[in-house]
Amino acid sequence: QFEVSARRKRICRRLRLGRREKQPRGVIDTSVLVAGVGGFKPGQTAEHPSASFLRAWLDHGTFVWLVAGEILSEYKAVLTRQGVRRPLVGEIIHLLREEAEFVDVREESDVSPDPNDNAFCSCAEQGPQRSSSL
Repeated sequence: QFEVSARRKRICRRLRLGRREKQPRGVIDTSVLVAGVGGFKPGQTAEHPSASFLRAWLDHGTFVWLVAGEILSEYKAVLTRQGVRRPLVGEIIHLLREEAEFVDVREESDVSPDPNDNAFCSCAEQGPQRSSSL
């Protein structure tokens, strides 16, 4: 369901060795993750843009996903609150811990009109160059 393919694992290994620096980098908003996970439900016929976005990352490593501790905590809390099964939430968080790039946010800036998004903005700002919040 929400797994990294064997092909993706090989790509990730190669990306870690050099090409990864050239890829786009981004911080993914919780709403994109929640909508994308919802698009993976069995029997889902209409392709959801967020699900397509996540599928491209899972299968082809289309970008470097940036995360910070606070972001992973929010992902976990919101997915759980939205009724995603605990084992799947754990699988998603584990996958992100393995495949995403962790950003050590030293200081959270107060730049977003929504204070709950400050962690995402800080992660994008303090992450490696060429990052954005999606």
